[in-house]
Amino acid sequence: MKHLSLREPLRFTLLMLLALLSFGGSGAAQINHDKPIQFLIIAQNSTVPVDSNFIAIDVELYNVSGREVRLSTAGLGSQILFVNRPCSLEDSVRTQSISLDPSPTTKRPESVRIPSGGAYRRLLQVRLDHGFFRAGIYSVRLSFAAGIEGPGQKTLGTQDLTSNEVFFEVIDTSSN
Repeated sequence: MKHLSLREPLRFTLLMLLALLSFGGSGAAQINHDKPIQFLIIAQNSTVPVDSNFIAIDVELYNVSGREVRLSTAGLGSQILFVNRPCSLEDSVRTQSISLDPSPTTKRPESVRIPSGGAYRRLLQVRLDHGFFRAGIYSVRLSFAAGIEGPGQKTLGTQDLTSNEVFFEVIDTSSN
């Protein structure tokens, strides 16, 4: 049996989407026309050396509505939540919430059009704080508020977008 490698991001993305769509009762794959955008992230690597400055995150915004939408990427990457998952009962859960104002994308925000059923993809380099990260299991989740417009620049409102939670491991490579 062949194992899925996270180093194959396109294949992993397709399998993840198929898994999401197969769990229709979970709410994650149900189409909500009041919330036309689904926000998914994927870590490019499942492990990160403890001395890394960044983790590469693939961001995917999916238009699940029946119409084209337009939004600004200005807030993308401005709200980040890291959670350290303890490996023993003696350790406690540690969290690090980062709010960046302005967000790192403000230097080059885009107004993107996403057709019905289409997606916007972007790679984000999320900074890792060496004071927080040590060897262990972590998760990351991103959030931002997106102003969404429909055809003819008709304002449809604001959608608070929160990504899925992605797990990764920080490893100490000094003993290898």
